Amino acid sequence: MREIVKLPRDVEGDRQRELKEMDIFEEKQLSTNDKNRLEKIAIYEKLRSLRSGTVYKLLTSDLPEIQYYIEGVIPKMQIACFYGPLEQFKSSLCLYFAICLASGAQTFHYKTNKHCNVLWIDEEMGVIGLKDKISKLVKGLQLGNKSFEGNFIYESINGFKLDNSKSVERLKALIVQ
Repeated sequence: MREIVKLPRDVEGDRQRELKEMDIFEEKQLSTNDKNRLEKIAIYEKLRSLRSGTVYKLLTSDLPEIQYYIEGVIPKMQIACFYGPLEQFKSSLCLYFAICLASGAQTFHYKTNKHCNVLWIDEEMGVIGLKDKISKLVKGLQLGNKSFEGNFIYESINGFKLDNSKSVERLKALIVQ
């Protein structure tokens, strides 16, 4: 279904050029995808205007609620950070979350939104260790190997750093895959 939507007047710069390239102008019919994209742009603009200001302005702003992949644990469109001392099973916990997300399995008592694509970048276990941990988790969760067909990709990289252009290019290639 198509409906008429007016573009926000405050969309400028790159976003305005992007919209022009899409050949979307005021009062044109937009597909659902175009409408969703415009809503995301409007939210981005609102967030950009709230980067600094008063707490009152922040608390009284009309922002969307946080959506989660794993309710209360791993948010969508945000970064989740797990930290702690060495050898406290952070990687194992994150791998467990990744398996649950890729398969759609329940995660502890948390609600898992639905199964989704997962990219696992391993910098510490190596291929043998990664296979061992995944095999044990899959067996413990009573999941079959078919649960991950095509939606759980891994890369075992020693020395992976985001400030290294080779690593970034490799990561981009994996994401496109």
